[in-house]
Amino acid sequence: MDKLLIRPESASDKDAVYSLNCLAFGRKDEADLVESVRQAGQVALSLVALLDDQLIGHILYSPVSVEHNPEKYKVWGLGPIAVLPEYQCQGVGKELIYTSLDACKSLAVEAVVLLGHKTYYPKFGFEPASKYHLKFKGQDLGDAFMALELSKGVLASLSGAVHYVPAFA
Repeated sequence: MDKLLIRPESASDKDAVYSLNCLAFGRKDEADLVESVRQAGQVALSLVALLDDQLIGHILYSPVSVEHNPEKYKVWGLGPIAVLPEYQCQGVGKELIYTSLDACKSLAVEAVVLLGHKTYYPKFGFEPASKYHLKFKGQDLGDAFMALELSKGVLASLSGAVHYVPAFA
């Protein structure tokens, strides 16, 4: 993937991002979710991956609220992340995650949460959110709900229900 380019999503990428999410997940639910977050003006970060000018990957972040967040730390939710099926398992998702986490740090995001595969995301430093007394909408989803600290000590200050933007409902 030497020619992989990761950049912020532009307005002209909208249709390709929708199609990509449909193809990556084999349904339109995630594509509709991305569109709903976009229409609500709640996209915190959206990056695309291109290979030879073809859009092959996408990652989205949106702000989340944490029930007990005394310092009002900046916490974002990662998801969805999508890669065209023919490019999956080739490092595109990994590059999207690393690049986006670097962007989060530069934007002063202090923690990231996600709901995802419990054996994939730990390689990026994600840990079960329950370790920090965080629950997805107050529900215990076990090791599938994860958190990553971008600013040292932040997760120890948070606890309770984590709520994504309304589009995720």
